[in-house]
Amino acid sequence: MAHFIDLDRALAEAARVIRSGGALAATEAFWTSREEPSFAPAAPDPWRPLTKYRVVESMSLAGFAEVRPRPWPGGLGGPPPGDMRLAADLAAGRLRSGMVVGTRA
Repeated sequence: MAHFIDLDRALAEAARVIRSGGALAATEAFWTSREEPSFAPAAPDPWRPLTKYRVVESMSLAGFAEVRPRPWPGGLGGPPPGDMRLAADLAAGRLRSGMVVGTRA
């Protein structure tokens, strides 16, 4: 989600192609702090920090129903090797793994 140039447009397209009753689960390292993530300058372009609430709003506006944040379902996994800024942001709570799920009406 954070790598989309136009999040709203991408979600509108997802809503268009997902069948009625289908679901979209968006996993992300969500921005959870007032501090800018230290990972931001090193992130692959395009990237911008997103809150789960921004994704919930965008999915709802795109036409998904029952949109809600969910806990991260995966294991600890961790950031790619050598990505110490992302690891630091996750450890400090500036970013937190999670997902947002919505159903196509």
